[in-house]
Amino acid sequence: IGVGNVVVGITLAYFDFQIWALVFALITQNIIMTLGCWIYNPVKISFDYSRTVLKELLHFGGGMTLLSIFNYGAQQLDKIIVGKMSTMIRVGIYERAVYLMNIPVFIIGKLSDSILFSAISKVQHEEEKVKSIYLSALSLIGCVTATVSIFLFVFAKEMVLVLLGDNWLEVVPVLKLLLIVLFFRSVIKVTDAVV
Repeated sequence: IGVGNVVVGITLAYFDFQIWALVFALITQNIIMTLGCWIYNPVKISFDYSRTVLKELLHFGGGMTLLSIFNYGAQQLDKIIVGKMSTMIRVGIYERAVYLMNIPVFIIGKLSDSILFSAISKVQHEEEKVKSIYLSALSLIGCVTATVSIFLFVFAKEMVLVLLGDNWLEVVPVLKLLLIVLFFRSVIKVTDAVV
């Protein structure tokens, strides 16, 4: 890993490759990690064609691609609407409020993704167990999200001051309004893990 970042990145930066120094450092790092994994855990590569496997991959990959496209669209649609109805300054305030609101969503989402995906993958063919785990996760996420929402609502001004500074106090009322949807954004993360 150090070879990619330190040797390649710093060497190319020294020779004024600018942003490309980072790009080539990252590519080098990934090539070295891939080769290292392959050396320590060799995998036999075959080019056998299986219609069943291809169908499964396309079904799963297609579904995940569509989910990602719709999820991205849903996350950007509100910015487009606000942009059409407001000035650039207001869009910046809205964007900062969304950023702050998404911090707990990201944390909750990462935890739920890693824990739920692992738990559900072990019992994925047992529908009742999956349903039970999902409903339990929703209850837990609901309680955590409600608590976090109330806390952030009460301390919204302090959060903005600490994370953004006193130039961004206009974000506070927008952030408080957005905290209403914090639960739904968190539930989407849990549902994503199940899907």
